Amino acid sequence: MLHESVGGELSARQQVILAAIVGEFIATGLPVGSKTISEKRGQTLSAAESVCPSVLNCSSATVRNEMADLERQGYLEKPHTSAGRVPTQPAYRFYVDRLKAVREGPSRDLTWVHGELSRCGAELATLLRTSTRLLSELTGQPALASEPGPPTQTWATFRLTPISARAIRVTYETEETGRRELIWESPQPLRGEEIAALSEALEDVLCQEGVTSPEAAEIAGVAEVPEEVVGDLLQTLTETGPQRVYVEGTAHLLSYPEFMAHQRVQELMAALAQEGMARALLRATHGEGLRVLIGSEHGRTRFLDCSLVLGSYRAPATRIGSVGVLGPLRMSYPRAISAVATVAREIGQILKVEEEEE
Repeated sequence: MLHESVGGELSARQQVILAAIVGEFIATGLPVGSKTISEKRGQTLSAAESVCPSVLNCSSATVRNEMADLERQGYLEKPHTSAGRVPTQPAYRFYVDRLKAVREGPSRDLTWVHGELSRCGAELATLLRTSTRLLSELTGQPALASEPGPPTQTWATFRLTPISARAIRVTYETEETGRRELIWESPQPLRGEEIAALSEALEDVLCQEGVTSPEAAEIAGVAEVPEEVVGDLLQTLTETGPQRVYVEGTAHLLSYPEFMAHQRVQELMAALAQEGMARALLRATHGEGLRVLIGSEHGRTRFLDCSLVLGSYRAPATRIGSVGVLGPLRMSYPRAISAVATVAREIGQILKVEEEEE
């Protein structure tokens, strides 16, 4: 079924062509030309769905004109070394939103996942380590998992105390973690009055109003400090938590041409090795079940050329944990979505059965 519009701009034919280009680029990693698309016609152009022949029953010249229009609208870009086009982040978002409801993976995968996880019992560390291994093997991508924690934090106190223009002591208390203290390094120097204003603004939002995920722009406006500074502080708070995280399969990054630059692979591996960063990535589920975050959507500048597919699972006492995979924008989204949904569901069922038997 076709979307009626994307931003009110794409025709039915443009939607089909765009989905075909994204699907082809995911499969090959090569820029896609109009001839490739016009020759597909009624074939299955993506892992998500087949395309109606009547919609793509057009010449290569027609497809080329439509591709030029899609490029003008920001869905495609043309590498300077190629006559073909490659998708942009909005194109991947369109493609993911266009996928049909998540389908079950191959029955052999479901049987395998169920059997492997069932043997773990409800021993959480073993269960999550095995889950990341299975996800990494199923998708060929790095996999992450976090122990369950409270879906939100209830803040009791919050205070910023300047040590220097950049080094600031953060003292806070939540019902879930108790009293904590850390030293935050601001990305920009702050005056004493700016630190005091930021401290007061965050205390009001977190403790008085009970907002669990404050917006950096809103806080920056109230405290009159740069949004970059507020965003960095909020990220630091997000990365601080009691739950353990598990990461498996970072070596898979070496198999993607996008990350072949030695320095880029090192950067990604180093970032995933930081427990706080992995925890912050997993918290992007916000306890909302399955989420697909593409490029800048996850808000982590170190991973702008990556996408995340995340799923949440429920543990006893309404605690929520997360599992997911990270890969290039050109990942196989249907496979990643199916794998993450399957593993998250199996974890939740195992923990539920264990709770009922206690």
